[in-house]
Amino acid sequence: MPANPAYRQIHKPARIGALEVRPFPLHHPNGATGYRIESSNAAIVYASDHEHGDASADAGLLESARDADVLIYDAQYTPEEYQRRRGWGHSTWREAVTLARGARVRQLILFHHDPWRTDHELDAIVREAQQEFPNTIAAREGWSTRL
Repeated sequence: MPANPAYRQIHKPARIGALEVRPFPLHHPNGATGYRIESSNAAIVYASDHEHGDASADAGLLESARDADVLIYDAQYTPEEYQRRRGWGHSTWREAVTLARGARVRQLILFHHDPWRTDHELDAIVREAQQEFPNTIAAREGWSTRL
């Protein structure tokens, strides 16, 4: 963890009732924070606005996601689109799958979709991701889940 006192204050774990919320830094040009939210029987990791490729941030994210029940991950781009958008602070569905497997999460939820993506295109991405990590779905407006 960096020595910066502001960093420690921002990324300080907190308790909210029966939940423990552990923030961790993500890799984004304007800065971003992910969260691991745990109860006595489940753990959810939320990682939006993260661009893979920064060794320190990627390692922290992997550790934070380890054995989570649900990983909600920034999958804004396809791998092909990402080649033209490096440095914009977002990742791909393929990196999401790699992280989900490496962290041994139970379910992967692709999130932070490109705003120009159609539902048909999103469905195709989910099907492709499911070939590599079967328990993958996409977050959608108005959608919710229960553990």
